[in-house]
Amino acid sequence: MENRNIDDLRDYMSRYTEDIENTLRENLPEAPARLEKRFGEIAEAALFESRTRVRPYLTLLAAELVGGEPADVIPAAVVAEYVDAASNLFSSRSSVGIAVAVALLNASYPLVFVNHSDSPANGVRAHAEIVECVRGAGIVGSFEEQDSRSIESARLAGKEKSAAIVRLALRMGAILSGADYIELAALSRFAEHFGNASTLKSEFAIAGGDADSLRSQLEIKVEDAKKVLVEEFSASNARSCLIQLTDFLVS
Repeated sequence: MENRNIDDLRDYMSRYTEDIENTLRENLPEAPARLEKRFGEIAEAALFESRTRVRPYLTLLAAELVGGEPADVIPAAVVAEYVDAASNLFSSRSSVGIAVAVALLNASYPLVFVNHSDSPANGVRAHAEIVECVRGAGIVGSFEEQDSRSIESARLAGKEKSAAIVRLALRMGAILSGADYIELAALSRFAEHFGNASTLKSEFAIAGGDADSLRSQLEIKVEDAKKVLVEEFSASNARSCLIQLTDFLVS
């Protein structure tokens, strides 16, 4: 039976936190001269102010789950953070914010090839995952439709976007580590449940903890996510940490 001590997850995250933060900063896009100050401020706020990072660890754990080395995918582990920040900036409608968003997306694409010169095909597949996420989740362009959306449709769009970025984080780590289609399909199912649970957790927090139905839905999604991991992947430290991370959504 695998060890599900929450200290395992804390130790795992602390082991890679500095590398992740450094990688985020080292790969920030350069600002145009005329926008340098404002560009930098917006990028800093989007990526480093009040951020609780989970997605980079999903990439690392997915890599390890399918037999890869987490250290090899650290550059790729920041891609989902760039995509998420870009998504939020597109929604802001600020011209400078949109410029930063485009620059962040452009900076993310090459990162999947770092440390993978011996397996360029995996890099190409991971690159395609970014393109599909950005296109399919409506990250670019959806801000133009926001005024005509109902509150419910906007909520659903946000839920789909959150799940898509979680899916991107997981599948990139697995693809770069040589995952087969069965493993990728399982991770996609896990991502759907995990992403939906993350959205429900946010809604539950906004509701002040009084919404019993939201709590019940959240618990169901968390159990569904863990069930995928237990049924599709053998016991390992990576699986244990992913289960702990999923349990954290209902803590």
